[in-house]
Amino acid sequence: MAEELVYVHASGLRQTKAEYLDGLLHGPLSYTSIAISDRTAKVFGKVGFTRALYTIGVGNQTLRSSYLSVYVHRNRRWQLLSWQTTPIDSQMPFGPPQGFGTPSSQCPPVGGPCP
Repeated sequence: MAEELVYVHASGLRQTKAEYLDGLLHGPLSYTSIAISDRTAKVFGKVGFTRALYTIGVGNQTLRSSYLSVYVHRNRRWQLLSWQTTPIDSQMPFGPPQGFGTPSSQCPPVGGPCP
């Protein structure tokens, strides 16, 4: 992880690297499972991006989210620079956006609505 890491949870909580690591070690959450799907990765020079959907078990709850992460290649290794999580499905206060979850092969080019 990069020293200047910014980690944003689905709740909106924003943490530094030190805060995030402390939360993993001493925080109140108990992760019981993690399943990742639809992961993509792109590299542009010394910067890389990943995004995916994931489902996590926290205590007796199951939460679905998407994430976008940014990595920088320095000191001969990839370092996580930024992580942004967005809740999906029923966790959204007004429901998912129209077309969310529609396979991209069924959607027209940018600008058109998904079926």
